[in-house]
Amino acid sequence: VAAPTDEAFSYPKHCNVKKESGALGPAGKTRTKKRSPTFPSSGDPCLDFFFRVLPATPAATVARLLAAAWAADPSTALRLVANLRGVRGSGKSDRESFYAAALWLHARHPATLARNAASVATFGYLKDLPELLHRIVRGGVSNKAERRTALLATGRRGPFGLGRCRDSLGRTRNFRKRRPRPKVDRAARVGTAEERLAAKLRHDRELSAAAAVSRRSKRVDTAATAIRRYFCDPTYRLLHDRTADLFASLLVEDMRKLANGDVRELSLAAKWCPSLGSSYDRSTLLCEAVARRLFPRGSSLELTDDLLDGHYAYRARERLRRTVLVPLRRALQLPEVFMSARAWESVVYTRVASVAMKNYQAVFLKHDAERFNAYLADVKSGKKRIAAGALLPHQIIESLGEDGDGAGTGVADMQWRRMVDDMRAL
Repeated sequence: VAAPTDEAFSYPKHCNVKKESGALGPAGKTRTKKRSPTFPSSGDPCLDFFFRVLPATPAATVARLLAAAWAADPSTALRLVANLRGVRGSGKSDRESFYAAALWLHARHPATLARNAASVATFGYLKDLPELLHRIVRGGVSNKAERRTALLATGRRGPFGLGRCRDSLGRTRNFRKRRPRPKVDRAARVGTAEERLAAKLRHDRELSAAAAVSRRSKRVDTAATAIRRYFCDPTYRLLHDRTADLFASLLVEDMRKLANGDVRELSLAAKWCPSLGSSYDRSTLLCEAVARRLFPRGSSLELTDDLLDGHYAYRARERLRRTVLVPLRRALQLPEVFMSARAWESVVYTRVASVAMKNYQAVFLKHDAERFNAYLADVKSGKKRIAAGALLPHQIIESLGEDGDGAGTGVADMQWRRMVDDMRAL
């Protein structure tokens, strides 16, 4: 990771950007949950941050502990922040605590966070950077929380049955509340069946038109917020630019590898680059920033220098989708691409990541049982391998029988064996 820096930023006078300031409260005596006396601190703020930040730790507590650790030793504190997110055995894989720590860094040491953007993609995922930008714009609200709220509001399930959550025993439960059916008074019906049907269709069209207007207005407001944040907040602009530069450089390199036939050397930049019109794209306008870097004005006949900026942005974004993201995602053989197209026979199970395998195993068994069971048999016999690097032990155990029929037992057993084998190979 890059060394910490205290580089200051100046804010334009017309921009109303609040800078947070946090102070440590005095440490007093404390007790454990079972009322046993314990020391409130180890005496080393960095050690306290390492041991006391857990997956359920509130963001405010993470920020308080990080502030103390940073005051004691900034370099060690920065490495501990990286350890929070470290996946594939390199850290705690605590996503939410890392995001809380990263937001604290952005508020107080923004240059340090921005200079380590590439490192975040190394010890974590490339998708962490768009998520951080999204949370900064949205005031700390995660993209996942917004999607879940939208599903609850509409009463719809997510794709592939993902509109579900797990209870304390790891079993899947639908988080949507059933809407009670309104009672119909048959005596109060007016008109013939055809007239009532026509009235209902007319009412549905009016609701659909109103919803379309609301969506367009919301998208315009979201884009305006993203633009305002970019131009008024230099700390956000620095992180946004670093993120766009990173995606652009990786995509250029991946296109070169694809042209040379080095498909196995491709990065996951095409996978984690936000799709056009996605939530990340709407809230951060990251796709446009990447497209402008890959396809500047004058780089082709359709992107002339005299083109209006709106038309140029649209064409550059579409060119990014058509000539970069689509071919790279096809070459990566991402399971989500085939699942969205319902092309289950094309899913390459050896390319399914560990978390995706854990989440989608029931869907694979439902739509492609023969091929999926054959793949599991090959894994069991040692002919093929199954991914398990990004899963923690309790996450593998959690998936055992979560569908109630033991379907996940085979996958969990093989992922557990892979995890043990990887540990032995260290």
